Amino acid sequence: MAKRLIILILLECVSLLSSAAEVTKTQSISICIANAEYPPYNYVPRNSNTVKQNAGYDIDLLRMTFEGTQFVYTVQPLPWKRCQEEVKKGNIDALMSASSNQQRRQDFYFSEPYYYLTPSFFYLKADFPDGLTINNASELERYGNICGIKGFNYHNFGMNDDHHIFKIGEISQLPYMLLKGRCKFFLARQEILVGTLALNQTTYLADLIEGKMLTSVEQEPFYMLIGKSSPYHKEIKQLFDRKVKQLTDNGKLRVIIEHHLQRLNHHVFLN
Repeated sequence: MAKRLIILILLECVSLLSSAAEVTKTQSISICIANAEYPPYNYVPRNSNTVKQNAGYDIDLLRMTFEGTQFVYTVQPLPWKRCQEEVKKGNIDALMSASSNQQRRQDFYFSEPYYYLTPSFFYLKADFPDGLTINNASELERYGNICGIKGFNYHNFGMNDDHHIFKIGEISQLPYMLLKGRCKFFLARQEILVGTLALNQTTYLADLIEGKMLTSVEQEPFYMLIGKSSPYHKEIKQLFDRKVKQLTDNGKLRVIIEHHLQRLNHHVFLN
């Protein structure tokens, strides 16, 4: 009788341990960021005394979202177009800092928006000494060529697929496309360009170029895009949206972005 009791107790202990292990079992997920910097949301600090690694608002938010959860996450920097392809195929679970368009709405699940940017256009002051005001970016075509970045979505600028944009790989090179005469204008999100100039210590370019907000365009929301093939898409969205709401409600989300703006020695030069 005593022997049977011991066996039953041992079996119960094994069952409890198995259940506990199941509860604490971790799952690995991967999140993609663009390997081209997108300061202050994703960038590599220019400090030769430290190992080069990505920093920024997105990086901090991912840590705060998944720290202490069942998920162990890795961040994978890839070319932006490949980021989207890998998430769509199910090889990566989600990607950060994406704007919205109809195709993306079909391909991915969207988080709630977690920051907003200002679509703007830029030109050399010398080319338009009296300034230039337009409603949407498509109106620029009457004046000259327009530059942008490969893989970026410009629908929210008022540019559809019928409009030609000469696209390059790096945001930091856009001002030089004006100086070289390759383009008359370039399109960029105001906050990202300012952060890029500060990060690369090229704020002297602010004396040469002018930036204008598009008058008919509202601030543009940005999202985490979650792969429809990810087995954890529901959990990822729920955790991320909950953390964004919590940090918004307690004011800490703004503190994070201000920290990185100060770190970049932010210089605002737009009208």
